[in-house]
Amino acid sequence: MINLSSIKSKNLKINGKKIFLIMLNELKISDKYVSWLNDKEVNKYSSRNGKTFTKNDIINYVSSCNKSDTKLLLGIYDTLLNVHIGNILLIADYEKSCINISNLIGEKDYWSKGYIVDANKHLMHFCFNYLKVKKFSMGNFSKNRASTLKSSTLGAKIINIKENINSKFDFDKKIINFELIPNDFYSNFQELKNTENWVL
Repeated sequence: MINLSSIKSKNLKINGKKIFLIMLNELKISDKYVSWLNDKEVNKYSSRNGKTFTKNDIINYVSSCNKSDTKLLLGIYDTLLNVHIGNILLIADYEKSCINISNLIGEKDYWSKGYIVDANKHLMHFCFNYLKVKKFSMGNFSKNRASTLKSSTLGAKIINIKENINSKFDFDKKIINFELIPNDFYSNFQELKNTENWVL
């Protein structure tokens, strides 16, 4: 698996049908981005729930991700309107050639319209081919049905359902964990085979 740091000096852009993905930096942090992280509905199923964030907090977070050799933070942009609508975070485990992926769609007008699946599938295609990733892992609370549907649509398989006894969320203590390998992914997205949807 290729180290994530090797692509951070390049102007990576991944193109989907509805979205494009680019690296975030301090200049791309808008007031809307700050509002997402302080919105209770947006963060209902997130570890951010109940916390308050300032623009400076986000600047430090983005900077930290960009300096890390195990993390890659990408902004999700609506291709038609060129609007920042959310983020995807990758965390690499190089020994296992595995990446954990997590998502945030901050703009509620884009919920349940296929944008997050479009973003994930084109990013995963890039990772499987260019970065030589062997597996993705992802997880969500059992009551977060939208996230469960997204993972299933991508071809991910449930590997276990664990009870998170330390969870601060009384409404849901169960975490569904998924894994996704190339064969299962391309069974769902055969049209992506032998294509390059990225620019470096």
